[in-house]
Amino acid sequence: MLQVSQGAFNKDPRGHLAVHAGGPIRRTPDGGLRFGRCEVRPASREVRVDGQMRQIQPRPFDLLVYLIENRDRVLSMDELLDVVWGQQIVQPSSLTVAINRIRSVLGDARGEIIRTHHRVGYRFVAALDGDDRAFEPGPHRAEA
Repeated sequence: MLQVSQGAFNKDPRGHLAVHAGGPIRRTPDGGLRFGRCEVRPASREVRVDGQMRQIQPRPFDLLVYLIENRDRVLSMDELLDVVWGQQIVQPSSLTVAINRIRSVLGDARGEIIRTHHRVGYRFVAALDGDDRAFEPGPHRAEA
């Protein structure tokens, strides 16, 4: 499981969430987390789709990692805004834009990786390779 410090929200010198590994997920030899055609490498802040490096901005990357870490529950919009943007004053639309950027990078047009819970928040629902907390997705409508 990935762990993101809560409370003071540890950030590196560039302001990115400090992420460190722990827990039962089997990782790729280079520390990545795989799901479907995608791989997220928190230590090097990389996202790969079909083996190809994809560009993703820092906040959407932090949001993706936090969603993966907390994939066992729906994360409220307020929690996501607090964790990823911290003390900055931002509009809720910033979260929607970041989710849409993640979906674009991952090729998740149908919401099969990140599920929208309207007026509530979001949940990472893709099965991670080697995850002992597999999520069984049911029927849903995914819209951002």
